[in-house]
Amino acid sequence: MKTKSIIGLIFLAFLFLTACSTTEETTKETSEPEVYVFDDITDVDTTASNDLPEIVPPNPQIIEPIFQYIVQVGAFTSEDRAKTFIDANKSKIDFPMEYFYSDSVKLWVVQLPPFSNREDAETVRNNLWQMKEFKDAFIVTKE
Repeated sequence: MKTKSIIGLIFLAFLFLTACSTTEETTKETSEPEVYVFDDITDVDTTASNDLPEIVPPNPQIIEPIFQYIVQVGAFTSEDRAKTFIDANKSKIDFPMEYFYSDSVKLWVVQLPPFSNREDAETVRNNLWQMKEFKDAFIVTKE
């Protein structure tokens, strides 16, 4: 037990002496003079320069958003029901029907291809309302 205590004391003394010793790196001072860069300037030209080109802002153009008008003819809880609806009704209209899952309504929606203006979409929707299968058709606007 005594030898362990002696070894422990020697180890602690070693740590104390090596931790407190100074190194040459911490006490070394540099003998190089500091350089102040701005001392070399003798004259400052304060006259304004007219050499800069005149900046002309471009004419602001108002860009109107492009809308698409889509006639939606159905919304279903399953993909199979959407496919069945298309298969049963594709021969009744002259437009192809497409279906996809809409994350916003969490349903499988069946839509016609987009129209570039609302009047055409309303005409098609109004004609579809004459058929029982499409009585719930409505227009979705997409930018």
